[in-house]
Amino acid sequence: MVRNVVVLASNALERQVIAMWLGAGYVYSTIERRIRDKRRIYRRLGRDERDSRIARKLTCEKVRRVAQYEARHRPGDWKLHARIMRASLRAWADALRALGKPVPAWLSQAPRDLIDEYWLHTRRIRNFEEKTSKDHRLYITWFLKDLKKRKIELHAIALTDVDHFVSTLTTQRKLAVTTAANACICIRHFLRFLYRTRRIGTDLAPAVIGPTLRQMLKRPPENVPWTTMDRTRPLGKRDFAIFVTAASYGWGAADVLSLRLDGIDWYRNTLSIIRPKTGVRIEVPLRPQVAHALATYIQTARPANTGKREVFLRHYAPWAKVPTTNTISTNLQRYAEKAGIPLPPRCKMKVFRCAHIAAQLNRGVPPKVVVDVVGHSDTRSLSRYAGIDMEQLRRCALPVPQ
Repeated sequence: MVRNVVVLASNALERQVIAMWLGAGYVYSTIERRIRDKRRIYRRLGRDERDSRIARKLTCEKVRRVAQYEARHRPGDWKLHARIMRASLRAWADALRALGKPVPAWLSQAPRDLIDEYWLHTRRIRNFEEKTSKDHRLYITWFLKDLKKRKIELHAIALTDVDHFVSTLTTQRKLAVTTAANACICIRHFLRFLYRTRRIGTDLAPAVIGPTLRQMLKRPPENVPWTTMDRTRPLGKRDFAIFVTAASYGWGAADVLSLRLDGIDWYRNTLSIIRPKTGVRIEVPLRPQVAHALATYIQTARPANTGKREVFLRHYAPWAKVPTTNTISTNLQRYAEKAGIPLPPRCKMKVFRCAHIAAQLNRGVPPKVVVDVVGHSDTRSLSRYAGIDMEQLRRCALPVPQ
């Protein structure tokens, strides 16, 4: 099978890329499709040019246009074909970049000087981790492009302009409700930065209202019978360990996936992670049910000889990668649906954080201890979770006036 895949290569560069994909665990059909898509795009970008010169044209915008043109001339769903071709060319560009070839970055251009200044200012105040800059840069780039398209200067931003952009997140850009809410958070930080640096005369940040989605469970996730998971299979063991860890400590998907093998101290019975969002180190006691789930997964189900130190890995090609947070959220929805547990649409792993914080506060645990476990930097951040505990809210209800 390896010999057949290598035969697909027409030059030395394709052989190197195919060997890289084989090492990552890709199957024959995937490699064949990607090589075929790559050749189609290359023929459109430059018929008589060398591959090295065409590679310098592999920008996201050019590949998108060519992929749409090619997909419209093929039978079936042209949008699906276009997405597959873009994915193939992105994988090819990533492989060239790993081999040290000059390839353009697949990011849309924007006034980087302003965005860089914003990020340095916000990171210094909010103590954000550098990994979160990707989302901030993306959403702010969208916002600035929307202003430029509507011919609105930066100093003349009004609340109606912000509302117009927020309305396009779920309509034109088709973002999920939770993703659109995160984008609104980034826009609030950006508007606050513009006000503090005197680029706008009014602080518009408090008036930005994004879409909301009540994410709650009727009972704590620790007590949910996850009997729908097939814990005889490696994937079921991995997901069970992820959900038990998240439910026990109120961690999000990114927090759980950042757990490394050297972060588990079996002798001291402690668990430690570096939270990706803030870069803060969290150390918690290793609970028995979490220890049993982690040990079972590591000993019997975790892919071996991957060279990765992260505990949770993908169970399909490419093997040596950490699963994405969207994958874990999708699995949560599927398992909850099989168990008959109602969850809001597009609900994410944040339900574990909400239920854990509400349960700990009801038990009388000091707020400082709660924020240390979940990784928050300020006890005031717990106020947003006050709306989860319906029993406590009933005590605050006022009588209806006569």
